[in-house]
Amino acid sequence: MKKIRLKILASMIVSAALFSSCLDNPIDKEQYIQQVYLNGGGTEGNVFTQDISASAIDTTYFSVCVSGSQATTSDANVVLAENDTTISIYNYKYRFDEAYKYLKMPSSAYSYDNNVILKAGNAYARVPIVIDATKLNPDSLYMIPIKIAKCNFPIVESDSVMLFTINFVNKYSGTYNTAATYSGANNGSLSQTRTLKAIDANTVRFYMYSAANETVDNAEKYGVDMTIDPATNNVSVTPFSQCNITNGSGTYYPNGKKYVVTFTYTDLSNKTTIYNITFTKASS
Repeated sequence: MKKIRLKILASMIVSAALFSSCLDNPIDKEQYIQQVYLNGGGTEGNVFTQDISASAIDTTYFSVCVSGSQATTSDANVVLAENDTTISIYNYKYRFDEAYKYLKMPSSAYSYDNNVILKAGNAYARVPIVIDATKLNPDSLYMIPIKIAKCNFPIVESDSVMLFTINFVNKYSGTYNTAATYSGANNGSLSQTRTLKAIDANTVRFYMYSAANETVDNAEKYGVDMTIDPATNNVSVTPFSQCNITNGSGTYYPNGKKYVVTFTYTDLSNKTTIYNITFTKASS
C-alpha cells in the first residue's frame, strides 16, 4: 500500500510539472536571433533615397535596427564604415547601359557619426547625416555605401550595406498635374502627371514628351529648366542643353502652387510647335 501511495504521489508531481510547463507562454521568450542591420539595406538592387534641400545644408536620417521578438537587455555598440566597391558593382549590374553612373559622394559634402549606440530596449537608433548640397552637382548621381563594420551583437550580413542616395527638392518641386495645348507643326492637347525636379533653390526641371523621359540620362536631350524669381514669381523657361526651346516665359502662382508657361519648341526637322502648359501641384 505504501508503494502504491508513493507511485501515486510521484505521478501527481510529474503531472503538476507538465501542467506548469504548459502554462509557459512561448512568446515570452526570444523567438529569433537578435541581430543588427541598416534599415534600407540588404535587398538586391535597392537604394535608400532621402530628400535633401537643393543648394543648402540639410540633415536627414538613416536607422540602425535590431531584430528579434523581445527587447534587448544591453546596448548594441555599432561601428559604421563604407564599402566603395559596392558602387561599382551596382553600376555594373543596374546601370551598365546608362550614360550616368553613380559616383561616390565627395567626403566634404556629408558627415555622420561612425559610432552608434543602440540603447537597450530600443528597436532602432536614428543616425543623422548632414548633406551639403552646395558642394554637389544636381545633374550627377551620388551614393554613400554605408555598412556595419563591427558590433557586439551579431550582424545580418545581407543587410549590412546600405546604398544611401539623395533626391534634391525645393519648395517648387514635386508631382504636378499638367494640362497642355500645342499648335504649329503639331496640334492637340494632353494631360499628364509629371515630376518637377529641383535643380537649385529656385529652379526645377521637367522633361519634354513622355514622363518616361524623367531620368538624368535624358536631361541633355529633353530637359527644360524653369527658374522662378521669388520677388515677382516670373518664370523663365530655358533648355538645359540640347532641347531647342525659345521664347519661354510664364508665371508661378504660390497660392495655388501652379505654373502657367509658354514656349516654342523646334524639332530636328526645324518645325516649330508652340506649347502652353499649366502645372498644378498634385494633392499629397
